[in-house]
Amino acid sequence: MILDKINQTGDVKNLRPEELPLLTKEIRQLIIEVVAKNGGHLSSNLGVVELTICLHRLLDLKKDTLIWDVGHQTYTHKILTGRKAEFEKLRTYHGLSGFPEPNESAADPLRTGHSSTSIATGLGIACAKKEGKTVVVVIGDASLGGGVAFEGLNQAAAAKANLCVILNANEMAISPTTGGLALSLTRVITNPRLESFRQHTQTLIKKMPFLGPETINFFKTMEEGVKNLLGPAELFEGIGFRYFGPFDGHNFSQLTEALEKVFKLSTPRLVHVVTKKGKGYPPAEADPENFHSANRFSITTGKSIAAPELEYREAFAEELVRQAEKRPEIIAITAAMTKGVGLQNFQKLYPARFFDVGIAEQAAVAFAAGLAKGGERPVVAIYATFFQRAFDQVFQEICLQGRPVTFVLCNNGLVGPDGSTHHSLYSFSYLRSLPGLSILAPFSYRELRRLLAQSLNAPFPTVILFPKDAGPENLESIEEPKAAISVLAAGNIAETACRAVLRLKNDGVSVSFCPTSSIKPLDEDIIQKAAAADTVVTIEENSLLGGFGSAVLECLAEKNLKKNVRMIGAPDRFITFGSRPELLAEIGLDEEGIYRQIKNVAKM
Repeated sequence: MILDKINQTGDVKNLRPEELPLLTKEIRQLIIEVVAKNGGHLSSNLGVVELTICLHRLLDLKKDTLIWDVGHQTYTHKILTGRKAEFEKLRTYHGLSGFPEPNESAADPLRTGHSSTSIATGLGIACAKKEGKTVVVVIGDASLGGGVAFEGLNQAAAAKANLCVILNANEMAISPTTGGLALSLTRVITNPRLESFRQHTQTLIKKMPFLGPETINFFKTMEEGVKNLLGPAELFEGIGFRYFGPFDGHNFSQLTEALEKVFKLSTPRLVHVVTKKGKGYPPAEADPENFHSANRFSITTGKSIAAPELEYREAFAEELVRQAEKRPEIIAITAAMTKGVGLQNFQKLYPARFFDVGIAEQAAVAFAAGLAKGGERPVVAIYATFFQRAFDQVFQEICLQGRPVTFVLCNNGLVGPDGSTHHSLYSFSYLRSLPGLSILAPFSYRELRRLLAQSLNAPFPTVILFPKDAGPENLESIEEPKAAISVLAAGNIAETACRAVLRLKNDGVSVSFCPTSSIKPLDEDIIQKAAAADTVVTIEENSLLGGFGSAVLECLAEKNLKKNVRMIGAPDRFITFGSRPELLAEIGLDEEGIYRQIKNVAKM
């Protein structure tokens, strides 16, 4: 196998050009096998195999810097940088991260996980480096639509730094890419006039072997001019970037020739590369959205082998459609993740009332504020980790204006194998600081449906947060008159806490249990439960700093109620990647951990 020759960074430079096609086949097969077993980002990684190999053959990663925007497409990069032997442990607890990780390799300069930041960060590195070192940024067409990416382009052009941006156009983010720039890029890729002109030019040159270098250069210049008229080159050239492309991202000779020339330049330049998501695996090519972040699946059929069960997002999606049937003013908005948040059925049923703004969470929130001002009832559904990017808009456009917008934040809490860039353990804490914002975290599907309907009638903004996985249909309190310990559990962790409390009661511990979905404001029932017991235990899948437990403490202090309080939640550190059960156990939020912590309180 050609892969046997790849054991450390730089080994790929020693391969002969004729060995590269077989290497790409072996790498794709390895990626498919590991992702089928562990889950992971498949489509994006299969699409950049040739591009990654070319970059590693042309760059010296001991001095040059290679940054991957988002970072979910770095599996080939990891295989080529000494991590091939560990690759089978991809996204497993104490294994190999699914994103760039500097602790794994010096070839990973940054931890990345959110989109559109690479150009500005790369520019900073380029400006800090000594002359002669190249910084290369690989960014997708969907990520380029993010505002931070445009800000980075604007600054990079003015700084005239040695920065090379590789625009990987594949027409897909998580959901199909939207927006004017993306459509412009797609048009230049698929424009039949440009392709016809290019083919006629190449045919003419081949039939005229007597042409001199000047005449050949003239034809190439004319081709570039036509391309600029039809494509996005004018945009990038207009702000100060040299534009090259588009090039076939799966053609080694074309990529190598182009990148060799471009890397010799030292001014800001952009190379437009066209790739296909899912390349080499027919099920992923046919359905790149489903294979963007795949669960474990059968390689033969491409079908998921995970056990199907109702998830919070499905309960949300069903209730939203039910509400929308009765209320035409309900508008659904997402940011490049229609299927990820469960809005595909809403989009099908009410296409005129559905908006995907692309990777632009800030724009999604500001857009919703405008809709609310116009009398509509917007529902903005975004992954909780990405919602952090729109904090200023929630402050300025929503809370300060008092706009009645409902925000539904999926994948809250520990999300598992995606790790620290995607865990959302701070939502309660940072959102609690905003006046006039209701914060709700349902502990069951029934509660989620009730809260969504309630939020659509509220005259103020509301945030509803729920986890990535499944939950109970319903969850009840456990009453015990004059209990010594009152356990108050917020959101989805309440189900686990309930099981721990039942074990404690079997042990003879005097304890009551109350699940709550209202983080801000606190339910009056919660306050009464806290006031009635000698000891209060709060439990949440959120940082202990400023979260639900802090809210209970603040309330007790305001009422001058002196209680023994024990807060159980996430510690003040970034949590690694692994399965949810493994991570919950690590921080003491699994059933056994909660049981032991409350039992220790009972012994005091």
